[in-house]
Amino acid sequence: MDEGFPKGLSRPEAAHEKEKKALKAYEMRVNGYSGKDIAIELDISRTYVYTLINEFVDREAVYRKELVQVEIDRLDVVIKLCMRDLERQEVTWVTDEDTGEKVPSQQDRIDNQVCATLFKAQERKAKFLGLDKPQEVKHDHEHTITIEDMILQSQPEPKVIDVEAKEKTDE
Repeated sequence: MDEGFPKGLSRPEAAHEKEKKALKAYEMRVNGYSGKDIAIELDISRTYVYTLINEFVDREAVYRKELVQVEIDRLDVVIKLCMRDLERQEVTWVTDEDTGEKVPSQQDRIDNQVCATLFKAQERKAKFLGLDKPQEVKHDHEHTITIEDMILQSQPEPKVIDVEAKEKTDE
């Protein structure tokens, strides 16, 4: 049996007790306790304290990676379904009774919900992958330039097309 466990425990009981001690050791360490204090509290050696903490951290890291991958897979399905719905979308324009302006039909407003869902799923996936963190590439005394800033600066200004004016010239 491992250090610090009473004799006579079955393997599952001993594993459970070890996990409880590992969690307790980890929590105490996070709260600022020294290895010596943890060893005294849990009645184990200092070396075993660090072994328990390291094993616990390793298990948690693997578990978190698995959870992140499951969530990313789910988000990929949502993104795929939203993209499929958007590709099938046909925009029907109707005249607004109050303003007289051309606006998307009620059905197209529902498709806007698909766009919002798609955006949220993509945003969440970027967070899980760590893609939304600004990465510093240059720093001077006045400001920091990030990769995102460089990309935005390199993009040309978008062209604004007045659809109604274009329709008039096509006529």
